Amino acid sequence: METEKPVLVIRTDDLEKTRLFYEALGLTLVEERHAGCPTHYSCDFGGLLLEFYPAGEKGGPVKPGNDLRLFFETERFDLVLDVCRTLDLERGPVSFPDAKTRLRLVTLRDPDGRVVRLREAGKTKAPH
Repeated sequence: METEKPVLVIRTDDLEKTRLFYEALGLTLVEERHAGCPTHYSCDFGGLLLEFYPAGEKGGPVKPGNDLRLFFETERFDLVLDVCRTLDLERGPVSFPDAKTRLRLVTLRDPDGRVVRLREAGKTKAPH
């Protein structure tokens, strides 16, 4: 028997702000609405279906757990930082954990406060 694709559902207090943030990371989000479900966004993420749903009145406000950490690698590093500034999202300092590659790393908070670690992808950068 074949198993279905696993689904990770992330609830959010601000669906549109969350969509903008995760699209900046490079996810292709598709708007969906199924019978009995609110409008939400989904993304085929390799072997995983990632879905973003509005928290809604029944669920109460989103309270991200300290154990959830999302990690993305992107060639759109500067664009993501620009979106974070535009959306007034919290972020930590940019670091260069590997002096040889000079690829950047930053810890962000998504619109609901979840920790998102972002690592720059790409070719080795010339030292500054």
